[in-house]
Amino acid sequence: MKVDLIKRLAMGAFVGCFIVMLIMVLISLQRGPQNVHFDGVTVINAFLGSIVVGWGFSLTGLIYEREDIAFPLQVA
Repeated sequence: MKVDLIKRLAMGAFVGCFIVMLIMVLISLQRGPQNVHFDGVTVINAFLGSIVVGWGFSLTGLIYEREDIAFPLQVA
């Protein structure tokens, strides 16, 4: 259980960061590098926010894997 939780947290953080950084790169390619102003604070906030969102999406799947929770409660 503990190893599965760590794997889910790592995968959620990786996928979240990958998607956000890919979007930031695509925005800079679309607008041109001279027109994009991502400062350090923006990049760090996007990075940390993407980790939290990735964790949120990866951990919600644990609810559906537990069979001791009633299905209507899982859906709610």
